[in-house]
Amino acid sequence: MLTDRLIRPDNSLAWGENMQMTQCDQRGRLQLSQPVRARYGETFLVLEGHREVFLRPIPRDPLQDLREWGKPLQHLSIEDMKRRIDEQADKEVEETLNRLGMKRIPLERESEHSGTGLVDEGER
Repeated sequence: MLTDRLIRPDNSLAWGENMQMTQCDQRGRLQLSQPVRARYGETFLVLEGHREVFLRPIPRDPLQDLREWGKPLQHLSIEDMKRRIDEQADKEVEETLNRLGMKRIPLERESEHSGTGLVDEGER
């Protein structure tokens, strides 16, 4: 999740050169700096989350963006792509469990617990 990268371990908001502050004017418009508009364009999707709003740039040329994203994958077989997807999903699950103070339970021990395959560190 994007907010995982914006919140420091001490729960303070990460602030840096890649962040800026802006306010709505009387008509509800946000003003973005020229470097941000030059990099991402001037058309955005507004995504609402729980107590947060994200701006997601709409690519100027979505097809060209898709081609660029796919370039590193051109030499991979379907099996290699599936393996990479599985590895990335595993990594994200592990990071989430670590953040929550939980660990995976090997499948042979899973029936001893709630059936979720997860156990709180306090239960160990």
